[in-house]
Amino acid sequence: MRKHNFFKLSLTAFALLMGLAVTFSSCKKDDPDPDPDPDIVLDGTYIKGAGTALIEYDTKGMMQIARNEVTQEDRASLLELYVAVKGGSDGFNIITVAGDVKTIMGPGSDFAEVTETDVDEPKDGLWRGSIV
Repeated sequence: MRKHNFFKLSLTAFALLMGLAVTFSSCKKDDPDPDPDPDIVLDGTYIKGAGTALIEYDTKGMMQIARNEVTQEDRASLLELYVAVKGGSDGFNIITVAGDVKTIMGPGSDFAEVTETDVDEPKDGLWRGSIV
């Protein structure tokens, strides 16, 4: 008989503990509209856009400091990133992140394909223009 009472007491204690755990683990939301996926982005310059595989901020899209070809020294103001851009798509933007400030740069209204025949550059598929 004593074993049976001990079992009931143990089962009751376990049920009470589980009830308390559930009561303490549930909590009321303080923020009515929390941001489900906040952008946590490191400072730097990124390539991002529908014309690339980099649709969201990604460290793979962060431009890196390049070396000066002559002196073979790193130049902090010279950045590079090689990325494929799909033709006929919405393209991409260059975004500079500094803390909470994001500066988005893209093609200006004069950005167009070069149709001149006397350019000393690739004549097929060359685009030029301002960045705004």
